[in-house]
Amino acid sequence: MDSHPAAIWLTKLYSSGTPRGMPIASMYVVSPSFQEVLRLQEKNEWRSKDGCSQLYILCCGWKHSHRVHCGGIAAGMTCSSGLGPMQPPDAKLRPSPGKGLKCRGPGLCLDVDSAPGNLRATHGTTDLSTEEIIKHYGPKREWKHFNSLNTSFARSAKYYLYDNYFDLPGALLCGRIVDMLHEWGNEVNSDFWKDMVAAIDHNYNTSAFREDAGTYFPNVKRDPGRYLQTCSESVKSWLWSMKNAGKVLLLITSSHSDYCRLICEYILGKDFEELFDVVITNALKPGFFSLKPQQRSFKNLVNDVESEDLPSLDKPGWYSQGNWMHLHELLKTMTGKPEPKVVYFGDSMRSDMFPASTFGKWETVMIVEEMEGDCVPKSDAAKSKEGQVEPQEKKGKFEESMKSPSTLSNQWGSYFVDVHRSGGKDEDSQKLTWCCHCIHKYSTMAIPSVEHIANLPLDYKFPRFSPDKPCTTGYFPKPPDSLLNRCKSLT
Repeated sequence: MDSHPAAIWLTKLYSSGTPRGMPIASMYVVSPSFQEVLRLQEKNEWRSKDGCSQLYILCCGWKHSHRVHCGGIAAGMTCSSGLGPMQPPDAKLRPSPGKGLKCRGPGLCLDVDSAPGNLRATHGTTDLSTEEIIKHYGPKREWKHFNSLNTSFARSAKYYLYDNYFDLPGALLCGRIVDMLHEWGNEVNSDFWKDMVAAIDHNYNTSAFREDAGTYFPNVKRDPGRYLQTCSESVKSWLWSMKNAGKVLLLITSSHSDYCRLICEYILGKDFEELFDVVITNALKPGFFSLKPQQRSFKNLVNDVESEDLPSLDKPGWYSQGNWMHLHELLKTMTGKPEPKVVYFGDSMRSDMFPASTFGKWETVMIVEEMEGDCVPKSDAAKSKEGQVEPQEKKGKFEESMKSPSTLSNQWGSYFVDVHRSGGKDEDSQKLTWCCHCIHKYSTMAIPSVEHIANLPLDYKFPRFSPDKPCTTGYFPKPPDSLLNRCKSLT
């Protein structure tokens, strides 16, 4: 069984939490994930470079075919390195190869609901029929690693969870390689995954930026404007308004300090360090939240190189690695509060939402760009950017052809709700995807982008997910249409 795709159906579960609204003004600390700040500014050319840079290394360094291509990237995939095919999203993940996909073994991809059952699956990029899914996973379509992933989000040698846009191109690339191996008549086993891991390590290890190694960092350093957009004035003003209101602003990222500095200077401005009280790079989330101080201490940085370990944090500044417990003690000192209220913005369930809410007990706001692909209006700032015509010579070659990753996928359907096809005489039924279930469970609220709330007053009371309210409560500015339609069909 494990040599085949893994997918999971998840039943409708609700998150815990109090039913009152959540005003940012009531928080003492506001922490945007670096990935989220960046995610708003990336261009389609960036997504193509991320995938194609890995492809270049695989072709030139490990002799895979140049015929593999990486068009059609979307978020929501999980790939596994086990003995089975690549698995699609671990719970109805994102549209078109989307975020949240799991890949395992010989090339299966899965789409799951909130219970351990598979909604959809592919082998390589080829869809599996309902009958094929039942054949591989049984009548209940159960994937045996689901409980492990669902309860801990831990890494595993049996699968790989692609749950953010930065990793996502690798999931599609895995699918293309499986297609290619089939075309050649070769056995599909886990050997290709070793090459994938080697390519990722070569391209993105912490010294690659400094050494100009790989193909990703050198291109971004040479021409950041080709891959990034500057942050909107509304978001910059929003961040400064919180700073001026006396909030403590944190920036936490698993990226290394030199890469973080390049990106932030470009999208926020040369003075971005004045905006944040504490910057933590190479945080290695989710371990930042889950590990104890003796397992991962903070380190000083000297010219972007990590130096001595720190026994504790005694002042604001820029640090590397670290742990939530020492940060919590610093925040108590900075705010003068025994239990500082923190709201954390992020776009990764595994690295941001789950650990921040479970271990840090922070309020969490998940950025779910797929809401815009499900009839949630775009922000005014986003519409303004779309109206700006960029000179043709400045456009990347993928800029015209690639769809937004939030666009609804014909192959994977909605990120939030999918149809459970019985494969027999029973009627089809709508199920919440696993990703949707996790949003309700580990997030205080969900928004398509920071720009959707940047112009609102800090004391605005946002709706929040609650076990005693409909599952559509907690999405802002409105719930996705697929969820609204599902609720209507149940009444």
